[in-house]
Amino acid sequence: LRRAGFDENERTVWVAENLLVGYLPPAGQNRLLEEMTAASVVGSRFAADHIATWTPLQYEEGFAFVERWRQDGLDIDLDGLTYQGDYRYLPEYLASSGWQPVERNVVQLFTAMGMPPVRPVGRRDLEVTPGYVTAERIRRIEAVRNVPTRQALELR
Repeated sequence: LRRAGFDENERTVWVAENLLVGYLPPAGQNRLLEEMTAASVVGSRFAADHIATWTPLQYEEGFAFVERWRQDGLDIDLDGLTYQGDYRYLPEYLASSGWQPVERNVVQLFTAMGMPPVRPVGRRDLEVTPGYVTAERIRRIEAVRNVPTRQALELR
């Protein structure tokens, strides 16, 4: 980015769309977040969908989704696209690194945009849909490396 003219002294908007849902290994996701944070001045913004750790229900739905596409000729292996592991809980990481995060589910996201959901959303939908996070950098501190994962937070 720097070679292309990126200026770390200017506010930046970062969007990690459909990336922080297991498509990077945990160490890769950590590095991405740490480097993004290091390159962000106060006032920078961030938006992403995220899944801290895939639940069995999310895997079931993911495989069903892929199977529907497979019937139309798309041949992909979901296991080959995603990484298992214990990921940082994104809102907690951002908060500990000088960001002010807001997490929303899909219904809250549509409401915040002034839009009705595309279809009725039930409890199961909310359980399998990624969370959505927006954040603003409110203070400059170094990235924190030992932020709890969602599983660790749930054990508290």
